[in-house]
Amino acid sequence: MDDVDEALLRDGATFRKGGRYAALRDVISYHGRDDLPAGAGNGTLRLKFFSMVAAELGPLFLSRGIRVAGGDLADFLERRLEAFRRDCRSIRLDGRPPSFADLVCALSGVPRVRLRIACPDSPVGPSANA
Repeated sequence: MDDVDEALLRDGATFRKGGRYAALRDVISYHGRDDLPAGAGNGTLRLKFFSMVAAELGPLFLSRGIRVAGGDLADFLERRLEAFRRDCRSIRLDGRPPSFADLVCALSGVPRVRLRIACPDSPVGPSANA
């Protein structure tokens, strides 16, 4: 059984149905177990988007917020400094506009940050009805 509505999520990899690695799903798929306690709780789900999926779903997830390693985000911004300065209209860190140096310093010092990006030109941006 590979029931996405009943599965208990655990740490590990997932593969989409019908994808190139779909044959590997059986090893990680939920098969029902009576010895596990039922219940709900909070967890973390890591999604990796590629190609068209990234272009289509990326703005939706970014506009609602994602968690990312602070150091990874700082490195990403530093490598794309010119594009960041050119394309970013405003940024807030704890409700205030930081300098770029303050932003990178603050991001580097925390394990995880919540990143939310408003994409006004995107159909899933702040002006969209969701």
